[in-house]
Amino acid sequence: MNTIPLFSLIIPVYNVEKYLNTCLNSILIQSFSDYEIILVNDGSTDSSGEICDSYAKKNSHIVVIEKINGGLSSARNAGIEKAKGKYIWFIDSDDWIFENSLSVLKEHLQFTDIDVISFSYVSFQEDLKKYSDFKYRQNTTILTGNEFFTKIKSFHPAVWVYVYNHDFIKNNQLRFEDGLIHEDVYFNLNYLGDVKQIKKIPDPLYYHRIRSGSIMKDSSNENLAKRILSYIKILELCYRLKDRNEAFMERNINLYKITFFEILYIYTLRNVGFNSKYKLLKKSKKTIKKMPVTASFRLINIMKIVFNNSVLMFYILRRLTSNLNKLKSN
Repeated sequence: MNTIPLFSLIIPVYNVEKYLNTCLNSILIQSFSDYEIILVNDGSTDSSGEICDSYAKKNSHIVVIEKINGGLSSARNAGIEKAKGKYIWFIDSDDWIFENSLSVLKEHLQFTDIDVISFSYVSFQEDLKKYSDFKYRQNTTILTGNEFFTKIKSFHPAVWVYVYNHDFIKNNQLRFEDGLIHEDVYFNLNYLGDVKQIKKIPDPLYYHRIRSGSIMKDSSNENLAKRILSYIKILELCYRLKDRNEAFMERNINLYKITFFEILYIYTLRNVGFNSKYKLLKKSKKTIKKMPVTASFRLINIMKIVFNNSVLMFYILRRLTSNLNKLKSN
């Protein structure tokens, strides 16, 4: 392996003993071998750490980082600090890649200085044992970051459908935000708009596993609160970036604010202390005030108007509407 490999594959690892072999084997069977694998064991309590060490002993491509549990953003940032490759690919440890993925990427990257390359993927629903058709199919083209946001119909936020130029990340000191659940959205909104060249290719290179135990499927009170705080940060970022590409950011604001209100709406009914709810509602208030009232979502808009004047009244109205819905259902 060269001192500076073409690819650094950063894989955060946390309690994935059931899936880690599949992920690592899909990389090790690649015909293209100019890469390093950085396994970041984020305080696993199962046998994931032992699996990492076992693979590292047998393969010089693999580096293992041991750290206390700090979450996905913290693990990816630790991987960035260690990475040597020209390009970085963030791979989730319960996913895996196509058998020719690195060769395909190498062919698309070798003749031009690309800041980021995006590609297609296949999702696998674990409970149903079902594969999807190719997702995110697109024609091969090279765009600037601004053109990318202007011309794409949908923005895929996951970092695993992109490979990133390491120098651009390093020179712009880009890192994942600690504590965010939707850290991919935040990272890509910060990253993609500024790049000089994004190459889109139609090739499917990645298998994404959808499983019941993932963070996004967690509906606990703690997770809902974290998601609300994450959406606040993402919406604030979209407002800050509106002057870069107003139409694109406005579309994202409209998308994220619907989900944000839905989660906020659910959280206020949960069996959580009033003080905790009140603090979270107060944190939401500044962001909500920036959202224009529209004709749709009538109830949410009424609640929004009330919220802009009183967080306490928002909470009371939320309880009343819930009780009315219960009476109707009975």
